[in-house]
Amino acid sequence: MRGRSHLSLRERQARSRGTQIFHDQDFVAGSLITMKHTCGKKGCRCAQGDKHVSLYLAINLKGKRKMISIPAGFTQKVTAAVDAYKEFKPLMQAVSEECFKRLVQKRRM
Repeated sequence: MRGRSHLSLRERQARSRGTQIFHDQDFVAGSLITMKHTCGKKGCRCAQGDKHVSLYLAINLKGKRKMISIPAGFTQKVTAAVDAYKEFKPLMQAVSEECFKRLVQKRRM
């Protein structure tokens, strides 16, 4: 098996950090959205304009957008998973770019 010394520093670092995220953390390809709404109860404060605030996770599943309500006690875990994906995505792109460069170089030979 060939070592990784033939890879660029950029690719080695991206692969290393990406592997850490992939193996050690949950990650979700989605966005967190804060929504304000009224509940419909006549005496509630939201009827006076002070709307309720809820956090939702928006994701694409099989080409369709899904919105999932996030309970208050789960906010930190979901936020960390979304942030981990945001960190992971550009690392994956960097590795892809380096692999593409190698393919182009080999093709020219």
